[in-house]
Amino acid sequence: MYNEYKDTTLNGTVEQMYNEMASRHRVRFSCIQIIKTATIPSKLCKCESTKQFRDAKIKFPLVFKKVRPPSRSSRLPSRHPDPISSCKTSRDCFFCMKFTVTRLCLSHIFVGFF
Repeated sequence: MYNEYKDTTLNGTVEQMYNEMASRHRVRFSCIQIIKTATIPSKLCKCESTKQFRDAKIKFPLVFKKVRPPSRSSRLPSRHPDPISSCKTSRDCFFCMKFTVTRLCLSHIFVGFF
């Protein structure tokens, strides 16, 4: 059986072959024996599915355009500050992730879990 796959690496093409054989022919990875792998020039391609990518000036449409801010300074922060870690009253408050069990700051005692 002769198959052609187009990928950036040889390992990627072998992975494509394993996935295709598993999906089309219900063959497990351990049952497949690869005799030879080779990188061939585009003029020696036989399969029509790989011949369509031979053109060096091929272009693909941009399906999804990510809208980016015009400058780095106008970006929003990626994450909001955590309300638990925003306690500034005590340096070793249990709820402020300082894990000293014996002390709690006053703001967390009054808000406490009732």
